[in-house]
Amino acid sequence: MNEIINEARKRNITTLIHFTNEKNLKSIIENGILSKDTLDNRKMAYYYNDEYRFDNLSDTISLSVTFPNYKMFYSLRKENVADDWVVILIDAEKVLSKPCAFCYDNAANSGISVIPLRQRMSLYAFHEMFSDDIFGCKRTEMGLSENEATSPQAEILAFESIPIEAIKCIVFEKESIKEKYVSLLKSVGIESTVCEHYYYPRHDYKYWQNDILGDNNGY
Repeated sequence: MNEIINEARKRNITTLIHFTNEKNLKSIIENGILSKDTLDNRKMAYYYNDEYRFDNLSDTISLSVTFPNYKMFYSLRKENVADDWVVILIDAEKVLSKPCAFCYDNAANSGISVIPLRQRMSLYAFHEMFSDDIFGCKRTEMGLSENEATSPQAEILAFESIPIEAIKCIVFEKESIKEKYVSLLKSVGIESTVCEHYYYPRHDYKYWQNDILGDNNGY
C-alpha cells in the first residue's frame, strides 16, 4: 500500500479541498481539474485563482486537507466581490495515489519554496503538515482533529490532473448558484449541496490572526 495513503487512513483523511471561480465549473465537469500550465498549453479559457503562482509550481493543482485555506479563499472573494465560488470535495486516496508534494504552510512561503521538491514529496513532508507546533501555534491548544493540517494554509500539490471520478461533491454557498448546475452534475454522478461552513474560517482562526504571513485578509 502507498505509505502516504496508509498515513492518511490513520488520520481519517478522506477529503481534499479545491476552490475555484464558479465560472470554471462547467469546464471542470467536462475535463476534470487541470493545472494552470495544462490550461494554458491547451489554450483553454479559465478564471484563475492565482495569476502569478509565486510558488513557481504552476504545473500542479493546489489542494487543502479537509477544510479550505480560508485565508486565501477570503482574500480572493474580497478581491472579486461580483463573482461566485465553489468548493470541490475530492476523494483523498485518488489523489494521494499519484505524485504529490506536501507543504506544511503556503507553498509560496519562502520557507517552503526553498525546500527541494523531491524532499517535499516524502512521507516526512506529509508528517510535517501535522506537526504539533508550527510558527508557535500548537495542535493541542487549537483543538485540531487528526484530519486537519496544523497550519490552515498547508497545501498538497498534485502533479497530475484530477478526473471527475475523483470529485465527491460540489459545495455551493447559495442555492441559486447550485440550481444552475444541479442537472449537469447529476448527469455525471457528482453530488452537490449548499453549505456555508466551507465559506467561513476554520474553527482555530483566532490563533492565526497574527501568523508569519501576516493577517491582511480579514480574519
